[in-house]
Amino acid sequence: PVQFWIGAKFHRNAYKALKHRTATMDVLVTIGTSAAYFYSLFVLIQSVLFPDEDGMPMVFFDTSTMLITFVALGRYLENHAKGKTSAALTDLMALTPSMATIYTDAACTQEKKIATELLQVGDTVKVVPGDKVPADGTVVRGSSSIDESAITGEPVPILKQPGDAVIGGTVNGLGAFDMLVTRAGKDTALAQIVKLVEDAQTSKAPIQAFADKVAGYFVPTVISLALITFIGWLVLSSVLGDAELPALFHKHGTSKLAVCLQLCISVVVVACPCALGLSTPTAIMVGTGM
Repeated sequence: PVQFWIGAKFHRNAYKALKHRTATMDVLVTIGTSAAYFYSLFVLIQSVLFPDEDGMPMVFFDTSTMLITFVALGRYLENHAKGKTSAALTDLMALTPSMATIYTDAACTQEKKIATELLQVGDTVKVVPGDKVPADGTVVRGSSSIDESAITGEPVPILKQPGDAVIGGTVNGLGAFDMLVTRAGKDTALAQIVKLVEDAQTSKAPIQAFADKVAGYFVPTVISLALITFIGWLVLSSVLGDAELPALFHKHGTSKLAVCLQLCISVVVVACPCALGLSTPTAIMVGTGM
């Protein structure tokens, strides 16, 4: 279940990467876990068909399981961070009220409710107690205290009088006032903040581009080092005597090939949960959310 169900996404991504002649962290995960799993499966079947007096051979099913679980947990945390950022963005966009009350005549005696997105620069808007300010503008009549904490972080309500600027998305207090719209739609301060957050989510930061570039060299290097490790120990184990080999080669139920493969897999496994590839997008998403 772990190797083929939970790990299916890694294997698919690795296949796609290799198909396009690129190397990603998923390639390392697939190579490391597949080597551990299929070798273990092979020696397990071999020990059943051809029992050995040394007993059960060394298997690495735990290596495959732990690695996929660990990396999958990292991906889950990354997606969770992205979800929180998207929720923060949704809350930000919800600050703008859906409707606004405008005056339709120069004497400001006739009122009409319209959708906020239809507001235009130069419209005179009526804001009653408890309403949200629908756009950026200037107070022309009346006065009130406005809670601007959602935009500026200032917890104390600010007194607004004729001539003072108000920000769209802020909450009016107990007073009523009329305002002249100076910025509407995508030009408001709130819309600009939303746009910045969306840009931060969709565009790549320079460090991410650097991480991708490093991964392109990192993965082939790791695979090369793993192969050198495997061949090197295979040669050493055949040249040196049993007494000169490390204790790892003398464990019960093991073979020289199994130990060499274990050392090879270890190189790939240690490199798999690469902090650069996993933490960089997560850190950027969390930072954006904050």
